[in-house]
Amino acid sequence: MRRAALLLLWMIAMSGSLAAQVPTGAIAGTVTDQVGAVLPKAAVSVTNRDTGAARSVQTGPDGSFSVPTLPAGPYDVLIEAPGFQPTVSPVDVAVGTTTTVKISLQVSTR
Repeated sequence: MRRAALLLLWMIAMSGSLAAQVPTGAIAGTVTDQVGAVLPKAAVSVTNRDTGAARSVQTGPDGSFSVPTLPAGPYDVLIEAPGFQPTVSPVDVAVGTTTTVKISLQVSTR
């Protein structure tokens, strides 16, 4: 009985540390125009190339964005803003890291 109780306590203690080890990373970046001015409210879509899973965010007033808790793997980061050409940037996300990208959009010719 005592052995079972000790085993149960050990399992409970270990479950907390196992839950903390989440195999994810993040993508963060800044979106600017061709002269370096930041682009607020640009649409950012991050798509996992292996699974097709996608998440969308908008850039903040300073042109920055962050997409946390992404499973490790290859991603495409699509940036769209009115008056600019959409831009796709390939990114690899690694466990426990934040991959930083700086994307410059070109003015649309249409």
